[in-house]
Amino acid sequence: MRLIESGVVTMVVVIHVDDIFSIGLKSRCDQFGVDLNRYVPISNLGELRWYTGCRFSRDTVLGTVSISQQAVAEKIVAKFGVTTDKETPMVVGLKLEQYDAVEPDVDEPFRSLVGHLMWLANQTRPDILNAVRAVARYSHAPKRLHWEAALHVLMYVRFTSGYGITFQRGTVGGDHMELFVDSDFANKATDRRSVSGALVMFAGAIHLASNPATTPNSKHIDIRHHFIRERLARGEFKVVHVRSDLQRADFLTKPLPKETFCAQRDFVMNIR
Repeated sequence: MRLIESGVVTMVVVIHVDDIFSIGLKSRCDQFGVDLNRYVPISNLGELRWYTGCRFSRDTVLGTVSISQQAVAEKIVAKFGVTTDKETPMVVGLKLEQYDAVEPDVDEPFRSLVGHLMWLANQTRPDILNAVRAVARYSHAPKRLHWEAALHVLMYVRFTSGYGITFQRGTVGGDHMELFVDSDFANKATDRRSVSGALVMFAGAIHLASNPATTPNSKHIDIRHHFIRERLARGEFKVVHVRSDLQRADFLTKPLPKETFCAQRDFVMNIR
């Protein structure tokens, strides 16, 4: 919820059930608490530290806000009894689709583990997002291969339980924006579907925006989506090719070697 005064957003209020926090000038946020307390009894707990299982830490000198879920991660690790560490969330070259179809489904809490991992991935851990997405595709009938892959993700979470996302003030000036877009380009042998990165537009966006040719495979895209070309022609933004070692969305679409993965992860999550 946004509070707009004289055409300017002066405060943002986030509400989850009966937990509320506000973002804005301290004086305005404090006054909001006083006003709300006239109608609903509330407790002002001061500066935000915890919210929906996420820990918030703020450095006013460096101008950073960090969000992590170490306590949640450690509880998940303990629940599933993992005692081994892994330095990446997924093995490069692992083929989850190559399993014995007649093999019985694994008798393990696979869906529960995937659900826990999804919570982390969607809140503060984009570094495990691709791995969780990959194993979650087999939730309907998981085999031993898929269970072990899910445990591998959790072993990586154990190794990096304190990791989270750090947002830094003033790293981008003005209205400048960069979008990193990546796709594994029909890398699924079974159905030739692609996975697009979540920094994110759409798998073929660069090609379609730069190449005026329309193919039978792209005709399903509605005319309204071609506003990208129009804006490109107006010079409102530009589309450039990014080589793999600088493609920040790369780790969101495929398993990467340790050195490459860590470099991309640390950049995106601002890990020092």
